[in-house]
Amino acid sequence: MSSAALSVIGSIADHHATLSTRQIRALLATIASDILDTELPTAQQPATTPQPSTTQLPTDTGLGMKYEALLQESLKLFHKNGYHDTTIADIAAAAGMPASGIYRYFAGKADILSAAFRRAADRVSADLSEALAAEPDPGLVLDRLVDAYIARSFASPELAYLYYTEKGNLPADDARILHNIQRATVERWAQLVTDVRPATGLAEARYIVHATFTLVVDLGRLADYDDSAETRTLVRTLVRVTLLGADTCRRRGGLSVDGMSA
Repeated sequence: MSSAALSVIGSIADHHATLSTRQIRALLATIASDILDTELPTAQQPATTPQPSTTQLPTDTGLGMKYEALLQESLKLFHKNGYHDTTIADIAAAAGMPASGIYRYFAGKADILSAAFRRAADRVSADLSEALAAEPDPGLVLDRLVDAYIARSFASPELAYLYYTEKGNLPADDARILHNIQRATVERWAQLVTDVRPATGLAEARYIVHATFTLVVDLGRLADYDDSAETRTLVRTLVRVTLLGADTCRRRGGLSVDGMSA
């Protein structure tokens, strides 16, 4: 819970959304207070967390599989060693191919990083489209989005972490495109938050959404991405309190600040 509160406070360094200092202080104080007042659910109260739809990788050993192998091994190395300390030779060795073979699939290391970011952004955008198509109620849409975001982060921790740590190493053109995609995603989530929390302005909602995204990554790393029902329940509880607020969680029921599950 302390880590969750600190994560929310630290999330203001991850974005450039605009809000006055007074509003930032008040908002962060409210979120941190809600988090620290939360009664966490016990292991006997697991949440039902639907898995997001995923695209199956090709089963042959052709170009598709080699591309995926390079991308996955790169993600692991970027996550373990950092982008700058990972070389093309390291990636080639991990994927079991000569370094020259990488250039059949990627123009260079920066191109691999861009591909990873595009994949992460596309998955978040796809989850948003699916949730909006499946539910008319904004609160239920947010519930689906939270479940999908946690599921994806725990299933692919390297990709989730990379998405928040290596943005500064993207080529300028790719960084601009990614920024526009991320901004559109945050804006749609923020609109949903204001639908559920009418007293919250759109500018504040953007801060709340950014805090939510950061919280999932930080709690996942704290829990070593233990993909158990208990861990997901704890993370989901703290994420919902952050995103919806304690009062809204109480009104809507489900996993709320009193620790009870629907």
